[in-house]
Amino acid sequence: MTEKDVGFPLKWGGDPDAVVKLVELIAKAEGIGKILGQGVKRAAEIIGRGGAEQYAMHVGGQELPSHHPQFLPGLAITYTADPTPARHTAGGVHWWGGEGGKKLWAPFDIGMDLGASPKYDYSDKGRKAAIIAMSTQVENSLGFCQFASQVIYRTLPYIDLIYAVTGMKYTPQELLKVGHRIHTLRQLFNVREGVNPKKDFKLPKRVLEPFPEGPLAGVKLTEEDVERMREQYWETLGWDPSTGYPRRRTVEELGLAEIASDIISVLPP
Repeated sequence: MTEKDVGFPLKWGGDPDAVVKLVELIAKAEGIGKILGQGVKRAAEIIGRGGAEQYAMHVGGQELPSHHPQFLPGLAITYTADPTPARHTAGGVHWWGGEGGKKLWAPFDIGMDLGASPKYDYSDKGRKAAIIAMSTQVENSLGFCQFASQVIYRTLPYIDLIYAVTGMKYTPQELLKVGHRIHTLRQLFNVREGVNPKKDFKLPKRVLEPFPEGPLAGVKLTEEDVERMREQYWETLGWDPSTGYPRRRTVEELGLAEIASDIISVLPP
């Protein structure tokens, strides 16, 4: 974009007044703010000049955070396989020790040992990411900050906390199933709204371009690698890896058939 497009000059850093002015325009939907306020994907489509393909760093219309999948490949799974794409807080192997060479942990005791997830070994990363994601849904629904489990406590006694407040006593497997149910319900919402996870949630090509120099020089994370991990993730959750839609039998096993009755017919068996 040029100064003529924006109405005033924009520079990288050192110009906080311009940043504040741009935020105000977005908030009021005035001038260039009316376009930028629609998000990077739509703004790039409106402005044109090849921007949607070259410059709009998003997945499914959601802007990418600052964490790069070539440094933490597990992010490629959550960015493209979670019901809300481009999320670094959706649960996975990238924060919970595994891609740093340590043993994976979950926000609470899940009753299983996941081992580690070597950073550039993609063979079992999708399965482990799905299990961590289910446990993260429990943590999110309880209103706990993920920094507490990632940085401070590692694991919190969620089973005991829930029992103390509600009188309901879960086993680790039962609580993980609660997370599975929440996660699947989120994906069913997408199905109902016509989202096509397989087609609509893709990493931008620039994210997969190898760096010619620096600490990530020579790292290869291909579209095929991402797709293989994503399919593992969906398969582990009982979702059809060819579409990303929850399987009908999974929906029934989780007790969600009645809730999903209006779309059950379009789900794979």
